[in-house]
Amino acid sequence: MSLPPISHPIWHDLVCGRKTLRLEFLAANFLIARLRLVIHESPGTPTEIRCAHELYQLYADNAGLPSARRDLEKLG
Repeated sequence: MSLPPISHPIWHDLVCGRKTLRLEFLAANFLIARLRLVIHESPGTPTEIRCAHELYQLYADNAGLPSARRDLEKLG
């Protein structure tokens, strides 16, 4: 289990809806839903980058949780 770097396109793809995965980490599912609304209401590259960073940080802060670790295996 390793956290993909912030520069990895998976973070951007998840928050923009270009990639959907069945994630087990409930907080990530809620955050992604909220971030997609933020991007819908305020489209643009700066918003997308900020949202991708927010999702990355959630996983970075919670990488020790079992559900987050299982998600990271899918993302890697």
